[in-house]
Amino acid sequence: MDNVEFSIVKSSMTIKCSDGEIYQLEDDKELIVFGDLIGAIHNRVNYKKEELISFLIKTIANSESDDKVMSSVIGPCYVVVSLPDQIDIFASCSSPGLFYHYSDGTYHFSNSEKDMFTKYGDEKNLDEHEMLASIVSHQILLRNPFTTIFKDISRIPGGGSLHITTTKKPSEDLFILDLNAPSKSRVDFDEFVFLLESTLNLLLDYYKDQETVLLKSGGIDSAVLLAALGENKIPCVHLPYGGDKDPQISLARDIVEYRGFPFRKGSIQNNTDLDRLINLCKSGLGTIPGPQYLRTSLEVDFNAASKIIALSGQNIDTLYHVDTFAPGSIVTGIIKYIRIFKSIKKRVFYSRFFLRKLNLGVFLSIVLSIKRSKHKRSFTDYLKSICLPAVEHSIPFSRPKFSSHHGIIEDNFKSCKTKGLFQRFISIVHSREINLDELSSGGKIHLIKVLRWCRTIQNVPVNYQNLEFAGTIQRIIPYTQGPIANFFLHYELSLVEMVKIKELSHRYFEQKFGRSHGYFAAKQQNSLLTYVKQKMKPKKNQEANYDDAFKILNQLIDASDTWLGSMFKDNDNHEYIINLYKKLEHHEKHNWKKAQVMEICRFVNLNLLMQGVLRKGLLKR
Repeated sequence: MDNVEFSIVKSSMTIKCSDGEIYQLEDDKELIVFGDLIGAIHNRVNYKKEELISFLIKTIANSESDDKVMSSVIGPCYVVVSLPDQIDIFASCSSPGLFYHYSDGTYHFSNSEKDMFTKYGDEKNLDEHEMLASIVSHQILLRNPFTTIFKDISRIPGGGSLHITTTKKPSEDLFILDLNAPSKSRVDFDEFVFLLESTLNLLLDYYKDQETVLLKSGGIDSAVLLAALGENKIPCVHLPYGGDKDPQISLARDIVEYRGFPFRKGSIQNNTDLDRLINLCKSGLGTIPGPQYLRTSLEVDFNAASKIIALSGQNIDTLYHVDTFAPGSIVTGIIKYIRIFKSIKKRVFYSRFFLRKLNLGVFLSIVLSIKRSKHKRSFTDYLKSICLPAVEHSIPFSRPKFSSHHGIIEDNFKSCKTKGLFQRFISIVHSREINLDELSSGGKIHLIKVLRWCRTIQNVPVNYQNLEFAGTIQRIIPYTQGPIANFFLHYELSLVEMVKIKELSHRYFEQKFGRSHGYFAAKQQNSLLTYVKQKMKPKKNQEANYDDAFKILNQLIDASDTWLGSMFKDNDNHEYIINLYKKLEHHEKHNWKKAQVMEICRFVNLNLLMQGVLRKGLLKR
């Protein structure tokens, strides 16, 4: 998606832009489209772009609701509807959302995190708790949906909207929040297939003049996309984040070649391109989320002068199961089922069985070993509990997980997530006059998934957009396109699906391949045993990998210059930041876990971004 910028003058309600597609309607109404408006699937009818524009114009002319149409949109785009007394801005489900700032009577909008921070970011308006969260949080949840690291720069997340009038403060909303839509379940397999294949067909047709690839891991999610591509045999690329001997490589290759698609393994670079990494970090947050990303790059593998479209299987775990807590795709046989059964007590919190208003105390307490106090707490407590953890996967009502060195800033992090995520979400729920105590199980799982959308899913397209601004790869996530996303946002999980994880996905794969995904995984068992043996050797090899990562990270910033610490006025936050500098500089004195190295990567990312935003020209070379 290209850079998008526009502004709205509040007093006159006029929109200023240079690159939007403008459609003038009667009665002083106007429709403006930015980005890739590809099409839609609305009421089981496929619309290409031109047909969708006509449908939107008709909807606006008849003063009908835009929300349901926007929920069905495919493509990363923004739709602005100008009415005589109001302007509505919608960020499509698969878009990276919009950043905006209000000053001198004008709202300024952009999809570039770096550009907005550079133009309007001021040190005196920094929100240090938000900066803290961008380091502490797993990369998939490092931003709150409506706020940023600057107090006067806000966000519209993908799937959200902003409504501006001359007389009131702008109001934020989530058009993906729709309790009137029917619930979906495992019996809606045919609808899932229709939405999946139709979405991919519309995507491929729109980008037909650009080189398109599928990012193929060894997992079921990208394998389903491969199956849905049919005869569109685009290249499939596997990025070896686990190293050249990872059995996921051969699993991905076997699946791809079985369908007759071309397969390509990405390379691990021997020489580090520091300029590339600095440029990545300067483009925004979430661009070097872990050590495995320091030596892998799609841009390097393709060396493309023009943009490449890369389809990614991200986000379906959360949309489908909220949290699967399932064994990896390479695990098969009795070990797989032992792990699945052991983790049922974690998944059951998201099942229709648990969320129904039934007295399940005896069953949950005895059979699943779930404390009675957990299933007797209010649904509001439930929602708040899934906002607070800093890790990607969490269990409702569990205490947020922090490493030992996070104890000093845990309260500050929880405060940030409570204010920036939970309270903003609940405010939207209350504005709809939704009674949380009277929701059905379908209504509850819908709210849970929309909240998790705000917590994690909406972050991924922003990270991908930042990567695109620094390179030539536009990553597209089919599962977060409106039609598929909204199917799963209303999907209820049965008890059967506590064991048959991602049942629809596996059923579709087997239907298209004639074999189960487990068949291909079982073929990798020899390479899996070799891989496990290597991992169980003395940790010298693992430490060498982290030593290499720290060598690179220490070339990116000067850890002895603790300038970012001065941005943190809270004593606990300041101590935490200074401690990160010390650990980076003297990394050889510490025993590192991968999660801690990822934290240092996010810390370096923030350092470089803020150097570009607030201290131009001071990058370490």
